[in-house]
Amino acid sequence: LIPHLVVLMLLGFVASIQLLFSWIPVLLLGRYPGWGYRWTGGLLAYSQRVGAYALLMTPVYPPFALEAEMYPISVRFDEGVRINRLWGIPIVGYFVRWLVLFPHFIMLWVLSILALVLMLFVWVPVLILGRQAGVIYTFVGGVYRWNLRVSAYALMMVDKYPPFSLGEDDPRL
Repeated sequence: LIPHLVVLMLLGFVASIQLLFSWIPVLLLGRYPGWGYRWTGGLLAYSQRVGAYALLMTPVYPPFALEAEMYPISVRFDEGVRINRLWGIPIVGYFVRWLVLFPHFIMLWVLSILALVLMLFVWVPVLILGRQAGVIYTFVGGVYRWNLRVSAYALMMVDKYPPFSLGEDDPRL
């Protein structure tokens, strides 16, 4: 996975530069820009595929692409979703969004530590049975999905506040 991590680091640098300008369409038009969905959404989807492979959630090696239609892990964002223009106020919009996500960050931190501890032992059923244990797969996948929803909200890609849930509350995300 080292080549993927290098590519993710480079794409993350480009996406962080892009974030410096994505607040302008939110402030003026009330929606996240299409190029932002392609870059930031593609980066989130790509990182989810790489992470899922690293966490033994899928046996399929992830492709080097922002979009991968024929991969077991799929991430979709609805482009053109209306976002309150107040979120586009420079610096303040992102700061307030990150501030209201603080309870999510605490919960995800605790759940991520638990998931990482579980990952120390889940290789055993994979080695013996050839597949991940169902309970572990559901829990780690739920933490992973929750983290994606929080990240998408923090980066202004969606306007709906993420639920405190490990389940698939919104199948589009």
